Amino acid sequence: PDGGFPTCPKPNPEEKAALTEAIKQANAAGADILIATDPDADRIGVGVRLAPDEHADTAADPAVKDGYYLLTGNQQLVLLADYILSQLAERDGGLPPNSLIAKTLVSTDLAREIADAHGVMTVEPLVGFKYLGEKLALYADRAWQAARQNNDPLCKTGAYIRLTRRQRMELLSRYGLCCLFGGEESYGSLVGDYVKDKDAITVGAMFVEMAGFYRRQGKTLTRRLDEIHRAYGYAREETISLQYEGASGNDIIRAIM
Repeated sequence: PDGGFPTCPKPNPEEKAALTEAIKQANAAGADILIATDPDADRIGVGVRLAPDEHADTAADPAVKDGYYLLTGNQQLVLLADYILSQLAERDGGLPPNSLIAKTLVSTDLAREIADAHGVMTVEPLVGFKYLGEKLALYADRAWQAARQNNDPLCKTGAYIRLTRRQRMELLSRYGLCCLFGGEESYGSLVGDYVKDKDAITVGAMFVEMAGFYRRQGKTLTRRLDEIHRAYGYAREETISLQYEGASGNDIIRAIM
């Protein structure tokens, strides 16, 4: 490891150039997907190897680089929300009562459309994943206190932190609100509440599972994204980044604010 990050201009998965070396390795291995995190492993970049019949449709798409489609944060959010909700419902015959997903205020409303179709609430904290983390901590504390007051057998573990994911979902849905997934457009998501911030490690594992699930059906993740758009509606996004650097940049930022 080199803290100077000599292989990319910025070690940020939102920057396509940061994934150049990953794309080279993925092509050499013929990998279906590539996954890269930022240095502190909270944000994630994902590239999907296009199927032969997808190349013509994406020839002019700037998201495509050397045969891989680089997902945006909103596209990651949509794929994860769809997969997690649909597969939990398939596994258990329905989603837990009082369950929800979370997205920041500026993230795609397509995630809410998916949640609505599954009968799940959507909460929209302000921009900044810490606001979702605060909600997760609040949901857990209130549910645990209520469970203890009712002498719930789940409390025999002695602490909420010792509960499994499935036990947490049961307790949260019984005594409060159960967050199944949270995400934001800036390439950060969270599955469960083992941490109270975006977490590329668990989300990376979820992307591997999801890619394998759809591969068995003969689909790429980009094909699944097309199906989601046809089912729930198309969404277009455009991000314009304004950079103000140095002392003069600080003056401009203060003036804007």
